[in-house]
Amino acid sequence: MDGFAAVDFEFARQVLQRGIAALFLVAFVSSLNQFRPLLGERGLLPAPEPLAWAAANPSRAKLLRPTLFRRIRYTDRRLVALCVAGIVVAALLVAGIPQLGPLYN
Repeated sequence: MDGFAAVDFEFARQVLQRGIAALFLVAFVSSLNQFRPLLGERGLLPAPEPLAWAAANPSRAKLLRPTLFRRIRYTDRRLVALCVAGIVVAALLVAGIPQLGPLYN
C-alpha cells in the first residue's frame, strides 16, 4: 500500500491544469473562427433570433442555458472580445504563468 503514500502530486496537477487550459484554448480559437459565420449577426442562423425567442417566455429560457448573452445583448464584437479574453487566459495558463506567483495556502 506504499503506492498510495505519494506525497508529491505537483506534476500530475500541472499536466491536468495545462491540459484543460489547452482544450479551452482550442475551443476559444474554434469559436472565434466558426461562430460568427454560423450563428453571428449575419450568419446562417443569427444568434439574436433564438435569444429573442427565449426571452419572450421564461420556460424557453431554460433551453438556452448556459449563455452570457441572455444577460447582455449579443453582438459579434462582444463575442470576439469574449473569445480573445478566453484565448489570453488559456494561453497564460498553458504557459504556466500562474505557477510563477506566490503559493496560496
